[in-house]
Amino acid sequence: MKKENLDVKNLNEVIKLANNIFKIAYFLILIIAIYAITLILEKWGVLDFILIIFKILTPLFIGLVVAWLLNPAVVYLHKQKINRTLSTVIVYFVFLLSFYLLISFFIPVFSEQINEFVLIVPVIVDSLLEWVDRLFITFGSANNANIEQIKLGIIETIQQMGLDFTTNLPTLTVNFVASFISGLGILFLGLMIGFFLLFDFEKAKKVIVRIIPRKNKADTMLILHGINTTLKHFVQGILLTSILIFVVCTLLFSIMGLKAPLLFGLVCGITNIIPIVGPYIGGIPPVIVGFVQGPAIGLLILIAILIIQSVESAFIQPLIMSKTMKLHPVSIIVGLLIFGYFFGIIGLMIATPIVSIIKLLFQFFNDKFNIFDFK
Repeated sequence: MKKENLDVKNLNEVIKLANNIFKIAYFLILIIAIYAITLILEKWGVLDFILIIFKILTPLFIGLVVAWLLNPAVVYLHKQKINRTLSTVIVYFVFLLSFYLLISFFIPVFSEQINEFVLIVPVIVDSLLEWVDRLFITFGSANNANIEQIKLGIIETIQQMGLDFTTNLPTLTVNFVASFISGLGILFLGLMIGFFLLFDFEKAKKVIVRIIPRKNKADTMLILHGINTTLKHFVQGILLTSILIFVVCTLLFSIMGLKAPLLFGLVCGITNIIPIVGPYIGGIPPVIVGFVQGPAIGLLILIAILIIQSVESAFIQPLIMSKTMKLHPVSIIVGLLIFGYFFGIIGLMIATPIVSIIKLLFQFFNDKFNIFDFK
């Protein structure tokens, strides 16, 4: 009998094809698993539980973040032959002094501008009432419809809101002061924790390294270093964009004659942390106050905010994030859409760093195991 020759070439092609199909199937299974885990976390309210834990352990998290952010400066001084303890004291002293100077400068200004805003609340209410009255007169005459009841209902609602704000102002003030003092206490405790953590931050890293099994140590440290770099770049990008928005908005509001420009600039800068919807939420108060001061000011403020936030959302933030976190702008936008859909505002805030970490892990495992090597 003749033995048939084995077609090695065709066999290799079949094996390669099967291997590629397996890799694609593996990737699809991974996507389905991530989607299922996301649904389970949402259904079980794990995110809410994490937020409760975060609230309880807020001082600890503040301390960890402060120590994490200041540690590079301490390491730098230590490399300059300065004792670690002395380096920590110097860095923390400079940090606290800068924080104190910043607060001592801004608090009086903000206090003055908040008082200025409170004084114009009655004017805002009266202007809204006049605007609603004119609108319904025009609407009613144009359509010959009796809409007096609707108009009265809206006017009563606006009047009640103004009355509630005025009546509850003492309570709101007391609650704000209480929350402010409580926040200062939490912040002070967090800063203390951060100070003591900073002394032994490098030792803590070494302890974590010892816990990792030797065979996985190199890979784990590489991943942790990448995640650490990614999160630092994210913080840098967020701070850069928010400060930019704060400065630009404050300058424009001042030039346009808006009352309390620094206050509203700060609101725009803080809400800018929330991607997509945050900038527009922060733009509503200055627009309202602008229209109360006058139609021209209100229109200028509205146009300025729309232009600033559109440019920032569409170009500046994706560009800065893509440069600092090495993510394509499309990846950032897709991540925002997905996490925003599942987790709302919190999802929007954490989307970019999570997408960056997922990309980092994907690249690491792909380089190590050639998951997507289809050659």
